[in-house]
Amino acid sequence: MGATGPHRSGTTDTSSLTDGAFRAAFDSMPDSLAIFSAVREADGEIVDFRCEYLNPAAAQWTGAEPSALVGHRLLEMLPSYRGSALFDDYCRVVEEGETLIRSGFDFEDQFIGGRYQQGAYDGWASKLGDGMVLAWREVTARKRDAEALRASEELFRGVFHRSAVGMALLDSRGRCLRANAALGHLLGLAPQELEGHSFERYVHPEDQACFGQRCGAAPPEIAVQAEVRCRRADGKVVWTLMSCAEAASEASPDSLRVLQVVDIGPRKEAEAELARSNADLEQFAYAASHDLQEPLRMVTGYLQLLERRHAEQLDGEAAEYIGFAVDGAGRMKELIQGLLTYCRAGTQQTALAACELETVVDRVLGNLGAAIAESQAQITRDPLPVVLGDQTQLVQLLQNLLGNAIKFRHPDRRVTVHLTAEADDGQAVLSIADNGIGIEPAHLAAIFQPFRRLHTRQDYPGSGMGLAIVERIVQRHGGAIEVASQPGAGTRFTVRLPLGS
Repeated sequence: MGATGPHRSGTTDTSSLTDGAFRAAFDSMPDSLAIFSAVREADGEIVDFRCEYLNPAAAQWTGAEPSALVGHRLLEMLPSYRGSALFDDYCRVVEEGETLIRSGFDFEDQFIGGRYQQGAYDGWASKLGDGMVLAWREVTARKRDAEALRASEELFRGVFHRSAVGMALLDSRGRCLRANAALGHLLGLAPQELEGHSFERYVHPEDQACFGQRCGAAPPEIAVQAEVRCRRADGKVVWTLMSCAEAASEASPDSLRVLQVVDIGPRKEAEAELARSNADLEQFAYAASHDLQEPLRMVTGYLQLLERRHAEQLDGEAAEYIGFAVDGAGRMKELIQGLLTYCRAGTQQTALAACELETVVDRVLGNLGAAIAESQAQITRDPLPVVLGDQTQLVQLLQNLLGNAIKFRHPDRRVTVHLTAEADDGQAVLSIADNGIGIEPAHLAAIFQPFRRLHTRQDYPGSGMGLAIVERIVQRHGGAIEVASQPGAGTRFTVRLPLGS
């Protein structure tokens, strides 16, 4: 240091702090620590600070040897501090004795002979004699994480409050901690009026048990849903779809839940109207089909009577016309009976009971005995389970599928059909695979439609109602049916039915 310039009008005795136990304590600190003494003008004004001590952590942080910094002035080491607000703060620490604490401040500079530093720091300065003790710790990662968390929380608040879907944050007891405007609008209340109250109070009494079970048992990160009626502030009942999921939070010891509430009232009204319309249409189809049978039977009867009694008076052309009419009436009768069967398949009220599929298959094989013998079909099966169903309808279902396997057989090979079954999540998965002519993949989606035919009546007779009836029966049992096929490679139907005990 030069002999000219500012002199030191005060002293900072660091001997007791830099020797013995204190020195060992400072040297072992993980935080950076330095001791500076004030450098004053003749009039006593502080114009700089002289470094008296740096601990190893501080020296390592600067990137310079301690000997290159101890004894040097602060403004020599960091020229950018001259005239800065931070330098003025250091002066007040020494002059007024107030401790300076700064959290998360940004630092970007380079010590003389050291490395360039840029980051966020926590620091404090405290008066020591006619000088000060400085300590600092880098918190760049912590500050970055805190800013990311703050941005995430702002994003969540924005999504939460601006969402068109009703949302609420519930505590472990179901109390509403926060609600958005959409939920308030749905329930006819201001969001603040919902907060602090159990959300169950807004649920219809008949649905409160369902709401409690679903929201009380929401597993982490997996949303559970329930259709629940809510009561608005004006007393009106609205149907809602509620989705509830655990909101994981390390910061909160309590289990929080995010509740989403969607108004499905219009959908429920549309479903009810569709159900009424379908019921009316089904009733009309049933009644029309039933009432058509008698006049059709009369037409057929009189045509056949005309053919028998006046055969000698009819020429060949007239006899042919009568034959066409009788044949057409027969096809119409077949269609009407198929439509009646289709209607009955969805409306029968017989209670479902445990049915042994082995017994069902035995009955089907008996009913198809003549067709099996005529085609020399080979029908095999693995052990089959007990299912929950209507035995009469299950016979009808399997008879249609096995009958189709025999009807649509390949002309160049013997018919083989194999039935297998396995259990899956409370259901019996029944597979019926044949080696018949197969189906074009483009037609698979249409084969369950009523009156849908892929072949002419001359090639394969029938009403086109068989698979529609099969699907109707499966739906009535709460199951599902799928089909896989390729032309010439056979067909596999997979039917899911509820397992019985």
